[in-house]
Amino acid sequence: MAQAAYGQPRLRALYPFYSHGALHFLTTVPPPWPRDLGEPDLPFILEGGPPYSVCTAGYAELLGEAATPEEGVALLVANLPPDVGVQADH
Repeated sequence: MAQAAYGQPRLRALYPFYSHGALHFLTTVPPPWPRDLGEPDLPFILEGGPPYSVCTAGYAELLGEAATPEEGVALLVANLPPDVGVQADH
């Protein structure tokens, strides 16, 4: 899963971490606890598949399932907020 995520430039701009069998991403250097109100709730991927489930924060919604880690990562990237993981040109 981590290798598939590394293949996505938008995810390489984030901070990945594993917790409770899922691969999560943060926009800021950990730890964000107590929760920083500026940190967006990002989707995450449940490991242990196939299928690999992609959910919104807090398991509020199942965004979909994928047969491979690469498809799961692509689904996660497709559901990121538009400005998350985008590198600004300097």
